[in-house]
This record gives sequence, C-alpha cells and structure tokens, in this order.
Amino acid sequence: MTISKDTITGSIVAKNKRSTVPAEIFGEVEWPLLVEPTIYQFAERLCQEYAGGYWIMHQLSNGGFLMYPDIESPVEVISPNGWSGQMSEVELGIAACLFTYSHLSFGSGKVAEVCADQYHMIRDFLLQQPGYQAVWACID
Repeated sequence: MTISKDTITGSIVAKNKRSTVPAEIFGEVEWPLLVEPTIYQFAERLCQEYAGGYWIMHQLSNGGFLMYPDIESPVEVISPNGWSGQMSEVELGIAACLFTYSHLSFGSGKVAEVCADQYHMIRDFLLQQPGYQAVWACID
C-alpha cells in the first residue's frame, strides 16, 4: 500500500458552497440523487442511533471529499463484516463515505471513476489519523 508522506489536511466547506462543491466533484445530478443519499443510507445501516440531521462537509488537500453527521458521540457502530464498537461522529462519517465510494465505484460511468478515486483519497487521509483502526476494522 502506498501512502502519501505529505500530511493531508481538511477544511470545512462553507455554507454557501455546500451544494456546489460536491456537485463539482460527483456531478450535478449524481450528487443529490445518488451519492449523498447513499452516504446517509450507509450511516443508518452502521449506526442505529443515527436518525438524520445536519452533516459537516470537508474538502481535503489531496482532493478528497468527506462528510460526517453533526451528532453527539461516541456512537455504537455495527459493521456488515461483524465488527462492532464505538466511533466518533467523524469516524462514522468517514466509514459511511468509504462504504459509499466503494459501493458506487463498482458501477459504470464517470461517477464510478470519481468514487474509486475518492475512496483512495479518503483512505489515505484516514490512515494518517491517530486511532484509525476502528474505521479500518469497520470497512475491512
């Protein structure tokens, strides 16, 4: 596995850019009709405590895009692979994004290619975070 030696940083997407930034990355139709709802669905599958709400969006310095729910943590997470444990809201969001990007990368067209790229960018960011093991175990 090759991981960038450069530290990957993130910045919150400004409120006035919350619809344009992800649409520029994933596509104007694909973001609201496919990618965004799939992220929410994976969050619901992973965490029974999650019941919708506001999500905080981040753009990463390596081109990645992730988001996480604005909820109190830790939350209990149960993965389809049998792993269970507690995660922060950020870890839950990263896991939901990684599941989504992996799932959609097996489709066709531009959105599949973008999701494959996003998966690797988010994974590289994740592996630079202390305590990444819970998310890694959840998605493995």
